[in-house]
Amino acid sequence: MKEQLIQKVVPLTLARKGQNVKVVAIEGGKQVTLRLLSMGITSGVTLKIEKAGGNGPILVALNGSKVALGHGVGQKVMVE
Repeated sequence: MKEQLIQKVVPLTLARKGQNVKVVAIEGGKQVTLRLLSMGITSGVTLKIEKAGGNGPILVALNGSKVALGHGVGQKVMVE
C-alpha cells in the first residue's frame, strides 16, 4: 500500500528558507489580490522561499524574478 503525502495548507509566513511551496489561495480583499496578481502570484504558482522568518518581509523567487512581500501580505497567501 502506498503512503499518501498529506499537504498542509498554511500561510506563506510559515514557510522556511529553501522550501518550494505552491499557492493554493489568496485570502485578501480585491486590492491585495490584484497587487499579487500583478506580481505573478496566483493560485497554482510555485514559489521558492529565498528569505523568511520573524516579522519581516518574505523574499520569494518565481519565474526568474525575486519579489519581496510584507509579513501582513504573506499571511494572506495560503500555500502547501
